[in-house]
Amino acid sequence: FSRAVEVCDHAISKIYVSGTASIDPAGKTVHVDDIDAQINLTMDVIEAILKSRGMSFEDTIQGVAYLLKPEYMRNWRAHMKKRGLEKLPLVHFESYICRDDLLFEVELLAARGVSSQ
Repeated sequence: FSRAVEVCDHAISKIYVSGTASIDPAGKTVHVDDIDAQINLTMDVIEAILKSRGMSFEDTIQGVAYLLKPEYMRNWRAHMKKRGLEKLPLVHFESYICRDDLLFEVELLAARGVSSQ
């Protein structure tokens, strides 16, 4: 399993961030039953991955956010607004996550050096 993979060539650098959720470095789920804390930790981890490669959420070109329950969408939207990420290009799905105690997960692709044309 890889949390993220960076692919580079002479003109472009892409980071594929695999499904990331509220899991600590030892592999344990954290913030059980707390959707806001799970969203916050997940996004903090993704932000750290991007930052480690000289990128930010602004470099995201696509992604998917998985929410266990439809009512969690309001928590997700509030979080995105707080971080100024309302325009992040993610689609959202109500879906089971890989563990019963996870409420939220994100996967995304970020790139730098991509022409906007």
